[in-house]
Amino acid sequence: MEVSPVRFFFAAAVCFGVLFPTEELAARLPNILLIISDDQS
Repeated sequence: MEVSPVRFFFAAAVCFGVLFPTEELAARLPNILLIISDDQS
């Protein structure tokens, strides 16, 4: 059973949210979403 890239990036985003300040996450989140949406297409 493989872990889907979308779940992996989502988990990574949650980890970044815990490790980094909220402002840092807000700055990175659009890039993370772009990676996810690009991976799905």
